[in-house]
Amino acid sequence: MQFKAIKPMNFTYSQTNPSLNNNKGDNMPGEFTSSTQEKKNSTDNILTNNTLEVEKCKIVNHSTGETRSCVVIGGTTLAIRCTQQLQAAGYIIVAIFPTESLFSEWATSQNIHCVEALEDLLTLSKTQSICWLFSIVNPVILPALLINQFSRGAFNYHDAPLPRYAGTHATSWAILAGESRYAITWHLIGSMVDSGDIIVQRHVDIKNTDTALSLNLKCYQAAAEGFTELLNNLENGDIPRRQQDPDNRSFFSRRRRPDAAGCLLWNKKAQELSSLVRSLTFGVYYPNPLTLPKVLLRDRLVSIGTLQVMYTRSDHKPGTLLGISEDHWLMTTSSEDIRISFVNSRGNPINALTLANQCKLEIGDQLPTIERSDIKTLTDIHEQLTEQELFWQKRLERFSTPMLPFKLRATIDKIPDWHVSEWKTVLNHSSLISTELVQHIICAWFIYLAHTSNDTQFQVGWAQAGDVVHSSKWTSFFAMIVPMEVHINLQQRLTEILNSISSEQQLLEQHRVYPRDMVTRQPVLRAINLLHTNRPWPIGISIISGYSEDLTNKDAMQEYAIVGEIMTLQIDQNKGNFRFIYNSKLVAVNDIEHVASDLALFSNVIANSKNLNIVANELPIYEFSR
Repeated sequence: MQFKAIKPMNFTYSQTNPSLNNNKGDNMPGEFTSSTQEKKNSTDNILTNNTLEVEKCKIVNHSTGETRSCVVIGGTTLAIRCTQQLQAAGYIIVAIFPTESLFSEWATSQNIHCVEALEDLLTLSKTQSICWLFSIVNPVILPALLINQFSRGAFNYHDAPLPRYAGTHATSWAILAGESRYAITWHLIGSMVDSGDIIVQRHVDIKNTDTALSLNLKCYQAAAEGFTELLNNLENGDIPRRQQDPDNRSFFSRRRRPDAAGCLLWNKKAQELSSLVRSLTFGVYYPNPLTLPKVLLRDRLVSIGTLQVMYTRSDHKPGTLLGISEDHWLMTTSSEDIRISFVNSRGNPINALTLANQCKLEIGDQLPTIERSDIKTLTDIHEQLTEQELFWQKRLERFSTPMLPFKLRATIDKIPDWHVSEWKTVLNHSSLISTELVQHIICAWFIYLAHTSNDTQFQVGWAQAGDVVHSSKWTSFFAMIVPMEVHINLQQRLTEILNSISSEQQLLEQHRVYPRDMVTRQPVLRAINLLHTNRPWPIGISIISGYSEDLTNKDAMQEYAIVGEIMTLQIDQNKGNFRFIYNSKLVAVNDIEHVASDLALFSNVIANSKNLNIVANELPIYEFSR
């Protein structure tokens, strides 16, 4: 259904990939598209490697009689640019401690010594007199013992005005707070994070069209200019110092996240929702460290592509759907109406009319709201899980799928038909507690896969109920299936393999799950197609406690977690049983029966304590049932 266009105000914010943007330059008056601005700003602010090679650093006047040595810690192209300025100004770069690969690769190409750990840098600074330390886009907290080794001082770059925006992701928090004046800061490193005396501060204006991306680029340019000022101050021997007022200090921790995992809350004002979307717009080429702006639509979440504040203000309740077209919806808030468009997990535009039809939404419907108590719970869970994101990101970057122990059926029917095998019992488990029994069955399964595939490294899907995150209320927000990684060396003793599986289970329990939108927020993960599916791994493992005897009930079967896209090993930790859930359109019943029988045989051998010190390749199993 179409609706009459309403004249917009000057607030439109987009996360759409420029190569997929359908505007074709026909932006409405005052419209801002972050992806378009991204291309322009990335050129203006010298972010590309090619530009770095020809960028002329400003020369700082200096006397040639004084030896000035320094160490640089940090990363990104800003660290490279500042190091180039140091070289041009005659500083001796004793060493670099790179916190990411780009800076490391550049330093290596320049034959600059790199240290790999803070301990190495501390040792170096104790054995060699070094004047200055420069910390530039550095996520590592530096110990006082290291800071005190530098005879002339240690400086840090912070991309925000201190003391009001100490901590991380400051540009996003400033946009979210509706700030119009901002700044970057070069300061001495103090006893607390971002607490030292201010040396240089460069002001930056925030426009009502700025996103996290565009503000970061403004800060990049201001930081480079501020660094030139800092070097001039060092050269003149006149370093202006201004103490920070602790009463004005605000600190934003690394784990802090926007309320409700970035969901639009319809009782907010339109400008607040606009600020939320802009604060979470980092562009398609850069990681988004926080979350995606999104809308809750009954049983699913959809990411926001653009949000535009309108001149109109309707009388309907906040969250009411006023209009639907192919490229956007018109929605009410507690103030002005807004126009929103959507993108999928790959960042591609979603047809808004099709989306409304899929969700059975019509004009006049009111979108779901998140209760106040749920907002706090959701925000708390989200912030708890942020500490685990780096672990999952690195693991997902190693994404792989194991070889199946049988050939798949040929079919063009993509709708799965889930079946279950008979429960198999591990007989030799009377002396094992439930956790040990689960480990023995998992161990048998991976050794079996290693025998049948000749592989040694496996990544499969894993799901274990019991965590509050697995509540049906939060399944749209967090990945219920995570990657389990196991390395099988058939030359190891059985007890060693069991220990490694136990360690892996502890890791999985410790790191829990990750936000679903993390795949979209990290460009390297976004490029892995299977990570955009509900079940990325063909083989999965599901741990349950008790089960229903009604094997014909497909809903009950779903309740116990279909984890693998093709097959799931389901283990009941209470009874010592296991079975397979499988897609019968791809897997023959005979194949599953053979695998289940083999695994039962293998599990009983492994559960026998007499075999624990036997090398896996020499277990008393001469051939499988096939």
